[in-house]
Amino acid sequence: PRSPTLYCHYFIMLKPVALLLLLAGKQPLNVSANKKTQNICLFPSPSGVVHTVPPPVCIVTGSTVIDFFNRIQSVPDRCIYRLLRPVESTFLDILAGFRERSRTDVPFLDSLTITAAISTIYLGQGGIVRVDDQTPTLNATAQLINGVEFSKDQDGVTVQMGAFTITFDGNTAVLYSEPPNNMTNCQLITERCNLLMQAPFTDCHDQVNPAPYITACAETSCKFPTEEGLALSCQFLDAYAKTCSLNTTITLGDWRSPDDCRKIVPCMELYCSNNEYCGENNGETQCFCRALFATKYTPTNSLGDPTVCIENSATLTLAGCLLSAKNIDYTTLHLIDESCKGHMDNEAHMVTFSFDSNNTCGTEVMSNNKSQIIYQNTIMMQNSSTDVITRHDQVMIDFSCLYTKPDIRSVSFKIKDSSVVLQIVSGIWNYTLMMKAYTDGSFINVVGPDTELVLDQKVWVELMTVGLDDNMVSIVTDSCWATNQPSPNASVQYNLVINGCPNPADHTVKVQGNGLGTSNSFSFNMFQFSGKAPDIYLHCKLELCPKHSNSCAPSCSGSGRRRRSLRAKRADENPALITMAWNN
Repeated sequence: PRSPTLYCHYFIMLKPVALLLLLAGKQPLNVSANKKTQNICLFPSPSGVVHTVPPPVCIVTGSTVIDFFNRIQSVPDRCIYRLLRPVESTFLDILAGFRERSRTDVPFLDSLTITAAISTIYLGQGGIVRVDDQTPTLNATAQLINGVEFSKDQDGVTVQMGAFTITFDGNTAVLYSEPPNNMTNCQLITERCNLLMQAPFTDCHDQVNPAPYITACAETSCKFPTEEGLALSCQFLDAYAKTCSLNTTITLGDWRSPDDCRKIVPCMELYCSNNEYCGENNGETQCFCRALFATKYTPTNSLGDPTVCIENSATLTLAGCLLSAKNIDYTTLHLIDESCKGHMDNEAHMVTFSFDSNNTCGTEVMSNNKSQIIYQNTIMMQNSSTDVITRHDQVMIDFSCLYTKPDIRSVSFKIKDSSVVLQIVSGIWNYTLMMKAYTDGSFINVVGPDTELVLDQKVWVELMTVGLDDNMVSIVTDSCWATNQPSPNASVQYNLVINGCPNPADHTVKVQGNGLGTSNSFSFNMFQFSGKAPDIYLHCKLELCPKHSNSCAPSCSGSGRRRRSLRAKRADENPALITMAWNN
């Protein structure tokens, strides 16, 4: 197929014609006049009285398209063409398929495909209607499917979307927009525009034709509510008067008095932001919100953007023009703490209210049953003790931030090896030394590589030998200490067992069975090195003690020293050193 062509409003992409289609309960289609096209929407009668024309209609029949501007286009071949897609709209797209009938060189309208919001609608020959993958059963009673209204009778199928209607009978398609429900307003405005046909403007008719001004006046002003439309009509009267003064020596009389067209308040001295325009309110200039900017807020009737929560702070931004539209002076607004006012950005005219941990501004802190913390404040209007009455809406805007309570996270440690085994040969002794860790004092639950230990959890460490005669020797744990590096001589060390006894500075350390047999144990509460490497290396130095001396068990006092030194009674030549590594 050829590249799609906009037939129903072909010139939209080529000429400055603003054709807007707003659906789903919004304002219906309105067509602005193209300056190069005559008698499009509004036209003056010979007497100069402006009449409104019927609603805009686009007709497609055979291979001919009569568009909204009453212009005729011809479809040259059997292709699919785009009939209508409103400018910048993604909610409506209408395609027409053309096929031959009795002659191959003359195409006829054969089908319509309508893409609307969330549905794709196909209208074909024989009254076929498909909505997405469904074929609904239709009759003369309107049926709502996915927000689109369908009906079908002997005259064809009708599809209605808001104020826009499409009918198709297999031969002819009619695209039709209902007129706006503002005829009363338009009559008032039309009467205002037609004042250009009366004195004192008649003095200028021979020099300046009023017809274009009347047409433009009615066409533009009728689209606005009465007050705004009447004010706009005065602009066109003023424009005609200025044109008259430039082209003639005629001085028009005071034309403003009889029709209540006050002198337009100048906007030369008022700065409005990019999202605002200058207008008049009760005889004073004011910045109003532009329509596209306001559409972000009007559906929810809000005055600004949602609250922005970052860590322990909250910010709420209101639009200055939205506040002004409700006659709210932003300087009278404050948070719960009346000293916390809003700050208006001089460029964007947005008003920001905020609080944080350093300046709470009266913020209330609450918690709910979902383990969440709520920080809440309120924007309110300043009250004056002298005010008996007020004619303005009272402002109460609550805004809050919800945070999940932080979890208490424990540092977890895992042992790198389930147990450490050393084969030791020292003099006449040849034995195996083992080091194991447990989570219980019964030495049943062994700490393995997948076991998680948390800070302050008690750990039991057993040191035992295999291959020694416990009637002859005992093992004595001389010392145990932790380092943050693999080397037992690392600069950062923490003592657990000193001279066979618990470190008196650490009350979590307990020593059991030391020097009583070929195994002993000690326990301590898990810890980590502050601000250092996450790993922990546990080192223990053990000695063999001959039992005949009856002095192998250390006698621990408050000082943590033994009564007798084992050095004179060692059964081996060199103490054994065993290391167990942990990481978190």
